[in-house]
Amino acid sequence: MASNSSSAQDQLGESSDWLEIYNASNSAIDLNGYFISDDDGDFQKHEFEETLIIPSQGYVILWASGDVERGGNHLDFKLSSDGEKLILTAPNGLTVVDSLSFGIQNTDISYGRKYDGSDTLVYFIPSSFNFNNVPSFSYEDYLAPPIFSQPSGTYANQFTLNLNTLEAGAAIYYTLDGSDPDTNNVNGKTFFYKNDYPSSLIEDSVNTYAYNTPILIKDNTGQRNRVSGKLSSYPYSPSYLPSYQVQKGSVVKAMVVKRNALSSPIITQTYFVGSSFDHEFPIVSVTVDEDRLFDHNNGIYPAGSFFEYAYPNGIDDYSPGAKFCTVGNYSFKGDEYKLPGSIEYFDNGLSLFNKRIELSNHGGCSRSAPRKTMRLYFEDDEELSVFDEAPNRLHKRILLRNSGNDWDGLLYRDAYYQDLVRAMSFGKQETKPTVVYLNSEYWGVMNFRDRMDKHYLKNVYEVDEDVVDIISYSNGLELEEGDLDTYNALLSFLNNNDFLIEANYDSLKNLIDEDSFIDYQIAEVFSGNGDWLINNTKIWRSKAHDSGNGYSDGRWRWLMYDMDYTMDRADYDHLQHYALRPDAVESLLFRKLKRSPAFVDKFVNRFADLLNSTFKSEHTLSLLSQWEAKYLLEIEQHIERWKNPSSLQVRQAAFNEVSDYLSNRVEYQFGHISDNFSLLQRFNVTLDVDSLSNGFIQVNSLMVNEELDGVSLAVFPWTGKYFRNVPIVLKAIPRLGFKFKHWLKNGSVSSTSDSITVSLSSHESYKAIFDENILSENPFPLANELNNCGYNFNIWSENESEGSFPDNMAFVFMDEADPSLESEIEGNTDGDYDISSRTRINGLESDGVSFINTGNEDGNPGYPGTKLGGAILAINTLEHDSVFVSFKAATLDANSREYHLRLQYRVGDILPFQDLLDNNNTVVEYQRNSVENELKSFSRIALPPNALDKPYVQLFWRYYYTGVKNSSSGSRDEIRLDDVEIITKKSTIQAVTVSDVFEDFGLIESSHSIQNESEVYFKAGKSVLLKPGFKVNSENVFLAEIEDCEE
Repeated sequence: MASNSSSAQDQLGESSDWLEIYNASNSAIDLNGYFISDDDGDFQKHEFEETLIIPSQGYVILWASGDVERGGNHLDFKLSSDGEKLILTAPNGLTVVDSLSFGIQNTDISYGRKYDGSDTLVYFIPSSFNFNNVPSFSYEDYLAPPIFSQPSGTYANQFTLNLNTLEAGAAIYYTLDGSDPDTNNVNGKTFFYKNDYPSSLIEDSVNTYAYNTPILIKDNTGQRNRVSGKLSSYPYSPSYLPSYQVQKGSVVKAMVVKRNALSSPIITQTYFVGSSFDHEFPIVSVTVDEDRLFDHNNGIYPAGSFFEYAYPNGIDDYSPGAKFCTVGNYSFKGDEYKLPGSIEYFDNGLSLFNKRIELSNHGGCSRSAPRKTMRLYFEDDEELSVFDEAPNRLHKRILLRNSGNDWDGLLYRDAYYQDLVRAMSFGKQETKPTVVYLNSEYWGVMNFRDRMDKHYLKNVYEVDEDVVDIISYSNGLELEEGDLDTYNALLSFLNNNDFLIEANYDSLKNLIDEDSFIDYQIAEVFSGNGDWLINNTKIWRSKAHDSGNGYSDGRWRWLMYDMDYTMDRADYDHLQHYALRPDAVESLLFRKLKRSPAFVDKFVNRFADLLNSTFKSEHTLSLLSQWEAKYLLEIEQHIERWKNPSSLQVRQAAFNEVSDYLSNRVEYQFGHISDNFSLLQRFNVTLDVDSLSNGFIQVNSLMVNEELDGVSLAVFPWTGKYFRNVPIVLKAIPRLGFKFKHWLKNGSVSSTSDSITVSLSSHESYKAIFDENILSENPFPLANELNNCGYNFNIWSENESEGSFPDNMAFVFMDEADPSLESEIEGNTDGDYDISSRTRINGLESDGVSFINTGNEDGNPGYPGTKLGGAILAINTLEHDSVFVSFKAATLDANSREYHLRLQYRVGDILPFQDLLDNNNTVVEYQRNSVENELKSFSRIALPPNALDKPYVQLFWRYYYTGVKNSSSGSRDEIRLDDVEIITKKSTIQAVTVSDVFEDFGLIESSHSIQNESEVYFKAGKSVLLKPGFKVNSENVFLAEIEDCEE
């Protein structure tokens, strides 16, 4: 079973891949010492190292989970549903006892021998897990799916759809109502539902058709409402049943059927015809059997028979005050109530994914809402990504959410608030607004959301999902994963220790992630969550301890979800009535920690930090407006469909409620902090820097820079409010190329320490002053002084001693293999120059040097494998206003992986390198040549003005991998560098009126006269050029000399 969803579960309750070994002999066999593998090249991939007895004519189940730590016959590899080979090998590691090759496998359909020990391989449904292989449950063929003549998507005009199969003698069956094709439903399958209580049952049906003629795909808006015309809640004023024909697409489900063969997988395609399906949000098409949704007795969507059972005397027993939590068929949720279906995701009219799923209801009281949150389950090998902010997050489970308590309000309170606090230190749900079509009928605006389960923890925190504890409070404690041992130990520690004692407080920080706890409490309190603490609270911990992952440390952390019952009373003190309520075990941790002065200072300062940034009304209202603008693009059609909210005006009132809350909450919260922690006064601290480009300031947990929530465009001066005698910490953070100098307190120099602690007793101001810092104390290589002969590198012998470098140069290696343009220098090379293999630099005598990386990870002594990065030259450009660089390069050995040689520069040795540009504003780069040994020259390229008149400038010939690979070979280009020349030039800019000597330049040019009886001396290393306009009067003395510079 290479794609196991529900056919069997291991001892941990996981649906791992599995395989079964049968012992056809008359004696028991011990597998201890045998090997099993899915790799033809490695028969010994997994060894059975303990006794594992297969009785005569008996079986053993092996779990291909890829995790032997699970025990219980688990293997260290998984099976591929795309097909592979299994090999059982004798203890000698060579003799194959048995093998099995298989092709593409389908979920919950096993593949094996027709009967125990048979040579005939067949498919089984139901699977033959841990049981005799029963021929009557077997199929010799698994049919390929039908072929659709047109893909899913949006079409301007109607068209006919053809369905085809390549299977001889096979038939195609299809549906148009969202149900799965079923050959038993060709005459229709009847179900019953109610649209009022009490009332009579209404009959409807789902239908399967035998495909004989093409199917007309058109705009089906004029057809009767099916799912849209059925009651999906308790019977209170069902105004949401539309009186018009809702917008409809076409959904076609089809499969191939043949006698004595397993029917093909069901293929679902969704079509939208016409311009009215041009939505601003992506479209999600969900299809599921209508009878399994709405059937009065068995459907999971309506109030149904369970509502009638709960209220046997009818509607009179119904309490209007509790209507949102009224029970019904929809009360049943979770894995045992999953329905098979499919989902298709469209963006800009294109189908981006189309998958089979299972779905169930999700949520608490909000399950009674007419439009319910769906929990979607993807097959184990189907992990999808849907969130823009987390494109690498893959999902086995995901929610399509109705917005919970906000289902008839803004529709985004929860999503907005979690976006607002996304930078805080607890788990949050990503969101993706969508327009949903249920069985091709417009179903309104819903949001993709993370489901916070063990799969989420693996995705977000990269912890082992099988060794976690997850506990939630939903009006009572619920253990979701793991055990309660560590949780009960935490409660015992809290109840038996006083946190006024610092040692107890320090010990507690080894049990919980304090930052996660503080941020979570603050976020919930600021939101005014009315459905929190004893409900909608979830904590987790990893049982594993992994020093390479800070989240695998055994400490408890917090997860935020269901923030839809929030932001309605700005003045309400949630610190007192929720976070610190005296009668709830959920508040025990906070109440106990409140006795610790260190914790109180940290909590109060963190809360103040957030009130001064993330929660500032300027920021919260700006973000709210962005969310509202996004939803206004889709909300009118949604309101027309659901009448909840009843109008745009009613919805505007909900928006105004949230806006007013955010406008006033900060000031109220400062007061609540004062009241609950007996803090009497607040003061302003105003922070500033000499220049934002030089550095910024950290106050407590906040980095006050251009990325901070709520800052002005200029950032500084920045003002925050903090409490009297609660010490705050200020730290000056220099940017690259700068260092901290001193603080100015209220305008006067106060400290040269970059970090200071301040206890406010009045309004105060602090300004950080920075100095330039672009050069380390001992830069290497030393800079060439650039006299009139300039600098020349044109020879390097293979006999040069190891680790030596040309004057003023160094050869470097990078921080990653096959270095890119983004790679950083890790160090200098230290090898010989006469090596003939592996990564190396070769001395080429009068041809300079060459660089080559090879795939051998060990490299050579002094040359780390595959990490060679090029050459650096250091020069001093002081008193020079024109400096030129020339060099030559060639490809000595053109190979598969293309390397180039790019010239870059930096001032000092701390800042990042920048590309050097030529006169055409083009990057200076030698690009490898397929013609070997063809020399290319780069002549007289001017250094930019910011690299002139500087005591230390580095030039970097970066040898880097372009990412282009021309064949399966891993060989890399060998690039030569030669004839490096640096030359300076002096040009007179006006008439020379005083005696002067112009020297230490390679080139001297003048087009001006020499006047006032001056004596002028031009001494150049390369040339003196006297241009039109140059003139020497009879009373002047002029001498020009070209120095003999050795090449």
